[in-house]
Amino acid sequence: MAATLNCAGSITVNITGNGAVDGKGTLRCATPTTSYDGQLTLSGSVTSSSGLVYQTKTSDRLSIFSGSSGEIIDLSVNRRLEKLSDTASGNATERGTGLVIGGGPFGGAGETESGTGTFGTGMVTTFLITGNYILDLNG
Repeated sequence: MAATLNCAGSITVNITGNGAVDGKGTLRCATPTTSYDGQLTLSGSVTSSSGLVYQTKTSDRLSIFSGSSGEIIDLSVNRRLEKLSDTASGNATERGTGLVIGGGPFGGAGETESGTGTFGTGMVTTFLITGNYILDLNG
């Protein structure tokens, strides 16, 4: 049976000129009974882009720890990153949906996430999602 896990914090998502995606985040997560420190890593690719919007598909790994115990949760995530202006930097939004891959207490859970932040464009387009970033797993 899958459990519920709610996380909040911030993530950084980098998109290279050739469409590779990577990123990381620091989160605070909780089930109804336990609180965890969390680290999120993601890697994948852009599946489409048009104008200000990047659609990506990533394989994410969420590592959560409480004291000496913890879990590693693998996720498959479809993520939409949107620049809110056609400038070198500005505000941005992020939304994602996905699934937990594998078993464990969260096996079979669905994943949703969203947040706001900023972007900067240079050799790499970087999204800093620091406002209201929430990641939820619900089975």
